[in-house]
Amino acid sequence: MSLVRTWWLPVLLVSGQFAVFPGWNLIDHRPLDPVRTAVHVILTLVLGGALAWRLRAPFASYVVCIVGVTTAVYSLPDETIIPIIFADLIALYSVAARRPPRALLGATALGLTSQIIQLPAVPPAQRGMTFAMGLLIYVLTVGLGRARGRWRDGREEAARQLARAEEERRRAAVAERDRLARELHDVTAHHLTAILVHATAARRLTEKRPELAAEALEFARETGTRTLAALHRLVAVITPGAAPAEPLTERLDRLVDAAAQAGQVVRHTVGAGIDGCPPDVADAVHAVAREATTNAMRHAPGTEVTVTVSCDEEQVRVRVANAAPDAATSGSERLGSGRGLAGLEARVGELGGGFSAGPADGGWVVTVSLPLGAAAAVPTAAEEPRGVLARIADWWHNLDERLLDTAIVVATTGFPLVILYADPEAESDFQDLRRPSVLVLLSLLLILHGAPIWWRRRAPWRTLGAVAAGSVTYGVTVVSVGLPPDALWLLLLGLGTEMVAVHAVATYGRPAWASWAAVPVVSVTFGLLVTTAIVLADEIEESGRAYPAAVVTVCLVSMVPMAAMTGPIWLAGLLVRRRRDRTLADERAALARASARAVVVVDEQRARFASGLRASVLDPAERLIAAAAPPSSSPPADGPDPDGAARIDALDAVIAEARTGLAAMRELLGALHPEPAAGSAPPRGMADLDSLCAEHRSEGRDVQLSVGAVPGPLPVAVDLSGYRIVDTALDTDDTQPCAVRVTYEKEVLVVSVTGVPSAAGGVVAARIRARTGALGGVATFDPAGAVTCYLPASREPIGREGVRASSSA
Repeated sequence: MSLVRTWWLPVLLVSGQFAVFPGWNLIDHRPLDPVRTAVHVILTLVLGGALAWRLRAPFASYVVCIVGVTTAVYSLPDETIIPIIFADLIALYSVAARRPPRALLGATALGLTSQIIQLPAVPPAQRGMTFAMGLLIYVLTVGLGRARGRWRDGREEAARQLARAEEERRRAAVAERDRLARELHDVTAHHLTAILVHATAARRLTEKRPELAAEALEFARETGTRTLAALHRLVAVITPGAAPAEPLTERLDRLVDAAAQAGQVVRHTVGAGIDGCPPDVADAVHAVAREATTNAMRHAPGTEVTVTVSCDEEQVRVRVANAAPDAATSGSERLGSGRGLAGLEARVGELGGGFSAGPADGGWVVTVSLPLGAAAAVPTAAEEPRGVLARIADWWHNLDERLLDTAIVVATTGFPLVILYADPEAESDFQDLRRPSVLVLLSLLLILHGAPIWWRRRAPWRTLGAVAAGSVTYGVTVVSVGLPPDALWLLLLGLGTEMVAVHAVATYGRPAWASWAAVPVVSVTFGLLVTTAIVLADEIEESGRAYPAAVVTVCLVSMVPMAAMTGPIWLAGLLVRRRRDRTLADERAALARASARAVVVVDEQRARFASGLRASVLDPAERLIAAAAPPSSSPPADGPDPDGAARIDALDAVIAEARTGLAAMRELLGALHPEPAAGSAPPRGMADLDSLCAEHRSEGRDVQLSVGAVPGPLPVAVDLSGYRIVDTALDTDDTQPCAVRVTYEKEVLVVSVTGVPSAAGGVVAARIRARTGALGGVATFDPAGAVTCYLPASREPIGREGVRASSSA
């Protein structure tokens, strides 16, 4: 299609020129001048080739056409260059349609220069007329080209809006995923880590201080209940940015109390006025304090933590520091997801703040600054001062927008004026109208007739009425002041105004079905003008009773050609209208679909997250609460505790469930963030299963791999999670032979691992269940040692960002 659009016009022009010359001479058996024929052929081919480049390099094509047409005017007879003489207008149209408005200044100057250069080749009596008509044609061509250019710009802008909507859809999914991951980390990591640290410490000191077991179970039960309630609220998808239910100072106080119950010494200082900060800033401050305190409990249990929050009129500053951990109590296990600080940095960055975290004096310090009223500090477009250049740019933009209307007014009004004014000394049918006073009167009437076209798009029906009224006013004035009939014929030279008005009604008028009425309106007006001119010229021979019938007949007959001319123009405008409305409706529908898809994607992200949360984190939280249930009797103040063994078992169960919940949370966050961090090694996917199995075989374990055909690349999350599931299932203490099988059934990736009994329960099962649930899949476990995961895996198009091709072994 692009090739046809590029070549059809040059081929038509060249063919037409060769048909005129030398084709017609050959048909008529006229002799051909070899030199002139060679010039014709060369100029025709050069101009045709230049027009073939009008879409890629419109300005260069226009320059070549200007030079070629000027050469043809001086070296060849006028009657033999009729087709190619329009080459520069075609190229000018392309410049106006495809180049910025400022490029038209150079094109216009070049066109006017070529017109002046060509004038000596025109007879002296026709030079004024030729230049004026050429100028009118140039103006109309530029106006039509700019109208086409604005239409193309509108379609390109619509395409950009659609691309932005698609990008927004992708970002919406990523943003919702990040928000849910952040909420999960904030809710789960802090509470489960506190339970684990407290229960582990109590379990170590059971023999020396048995009363700590009951305290740890009570803390686990209360904290677990709060965690479960928070998780249920998260499943219900809390609205982002909602105002906190309580002041920030109270939230920080409760955070400190919870840390103290877990055995962490926290000292905090909160400045005045902190409760007045915006909700998103308050949430970020609380998240920083909670994450830093949790990290201290995890990596430096028992050390002192200092939280300092201060604010002024511009920003809120948060500093959380903990002392160096004791070597005996330093946390050695990685219990968290490793995403807390990265999530905090991203959250602070979204608010335009600063974030830093690192070691200091053997401990760790987190420092955050959050701006207040950032939105108010950004000047809006209305508040920005408008300089001279900006105002000139606005004026030029508005002029460009109305350039076609201006060109049409100039062309339709200018044509009869050119006939009236050009070459006053030459003989003409309008010599009687060239008295100064008559010239001024007719000029004003012609301008009054054509000026309403300026409003043809905003008020098409009124424009049509004003044009018709201008015609009637012209005729009445001519009759009233006794001007010769030739004055009426002069107006008929400006009938392009009526045709443009009819086209405007068909294209923009409301309702569309009534636009046909424009044709009879202009036809009646035209018939009345023609009849008036004929009556004034006394050209109706009938008299007496036959005279009125003759006048009516002349009027009706005059309407027919006008209706024949304006009917097709009305139909063309109606077709343009339907095409435009259909194009705009398709663009709006596509944009609406993209916006709707963004909502659907977010909802699907939430549904998958809720499914993974229920399957991986909620169950361990419920089991933790059940395990921390108080025994039948309270521990005695002194003497043996009859329920001591039960409390120890309960502590072990609480510790196990807390570890399971943290592992599941970490796996769920990993599934929500499949992309590797900047600078890290590329993650492994399904294509790396062969090397994974080879690694286990090199360690002495019999691992068989079977991968079926996957018709197309997989989404990156499915690709990476499939590998992760197999890796987690194999990374156990099992030594018996195992088999890995991957199949693709009805857009579902099925990953099964057999011979792994340790993966059928406990922490490993929780991690697999979390990873599967995060993608909206289902995981089944057979106590005999079989794990099967079903992952939704709609195929992605090749080349799409974020997709890795999986291969079969």
